[in-house]
Amino acid sequence: MWGVWHLPLFFIDGTAQAHIPLALFLLSVVAMSVVFAWLVNRTAGSVVAALLFHTAINFWPSVVPVLPTETSYRAYAFVVATLVLLALGALLTSEPMAGRAAFGGPGFADAKP
Repeated sequence: MWGVWHLPLFFIDGTAQAHIPLALFLLSVVAMSVVFAWLVNRTAGSVVAALLFHTAINFWPSVVPVLPTETSYRAYAFVVATLVLLALGALLTSEPMAGRAAFGGPGFADAKP
């Protein structure tokens, strides 16, 4: 769904997505979704860490030129590869969800309002 949400931006000149190969973008979306879920699960259901990570990802290209150009997407491919490795690390360090609350570890489901 996240990839579909951004799809129109691939057809609008001047957007960040205008020069990004769609396959690389979709791979980055899947990797970021894993990392976001890991962050939410590790913070007892708080979305603050995921929001900060998303903001950092959106801000990063204004600091370091990693977005693809018409001639090269090597830097962007490196960023996507890094996100994939980060997602794999998150998956490898995650516990199975069986027997746990949907968002978070022990105690989250028992929290009193």
